[in-house]
Amino acid sequence: MITGKNPAKGLGILSLAGSFTAVPLVIAFARTGWGAPGSTAYQTYELLNRLMTVSLLMMAAGWLGLALRIPAGYGRWGARLGLLASLVMAAGSAAEFYLFSHLPYELSNQRDAAWTAFLLGSLLLPISAAAAGAAIWRRPFQPRWAGMLLVLALPVQILAFFTFSPFLGPAVLALAAGWLLLSNPDPVFDPTSSGQFSVRDGQAAGGAEEKVSL
Repeated sequence: MITGKNPAKGLGILSLAGSFTAVPLVIAFARTGWGAPGSTAYQTYELLNRLMTVSLLMMAAGWLGLALRIPAGYGRWGARLGLLASLVMAAGSAAEFYLFSHLPYELSNQRDAAWTAFLLGSLLLPISAAAAGAAIWRRPFQPRWAGMLLVLALPVQILAFFTFSPFLGPAVLALAAGWLLLSNPDPVFDPTSSGQFSVRDGQAAGGAEEKVSL
């Protein structure tokens, strides 16, 4: 549940939900293929893409969580741009398959513009994720593999895009972002602490604070 002053845990859960729901959709894409608008095969393809739009929106929550957690600097800007990229991808997918799904492919029309927006988001996402990952990597955190995935976002995205699906890369990166938020849910950035995070320990006498880093 996303409530209170620290929504990191709820945003992490949403990010993981987007990642986990995207994987079976990617598998379904590989098994069903696609056809021309109006065909039986296209109806299944259209449905899968509409469902994927919901997954993309949930994945965006992970980048919002990291944008709230990473201290000011290139890492926070990377997370913010990752959020923007995820929203652009979701908007492009929604426009193509909810608004312009009846239009033909291979023509310069609204559908083509929506697909171009999705591609631009797909290009921006790994660059943004790498910047956020580089900032996170400099700090002690768990799990280390999640931070490494963000650092290697560009090759991960390229490999997934050309080998499996344009949706698999964002799902892998959302998995990393969500896992980081769930594994480090408590710290709230304190701008007076020189790039550290302040964890308020409700059980500590006198409300003592412990300084930790993400």
